[in-house]
Amino acid sequence: MKGKNHFTSHRIKAIQAKVQKVLAKVRPYEGPPETIYLDSADLLELFSISAPTLRYWREQGTIQATQIKGKFFYQLSEVMRVIERHRVV
Repeated sequence: MKGKNHFTSHRIKAIQAKVQKVLAKVRPYEGPPETIYLDSADLLELFSISAPTLRYWREQGTIQATQIKGKFFYQLSEVMRVIERHRVV
């Protein structure tokens, strides 16, 4: 069953292309996905979603974030986990 938080194969490919774009920005900080953090702006662009949708995802536990002085950060490994967990085959 397809829902708002599920990703089709086409959508996954589009997200993977955007991931590459985001990764190009963080390449100087290369390391394991657990050590690379993206901010909310990165996720808004990556998933083509609005800020309220991202806030809803955080509040519902769809994605985990770290908050420092009002700014949210997301481990790349967490972003990858969310994509895999919501994959539609």
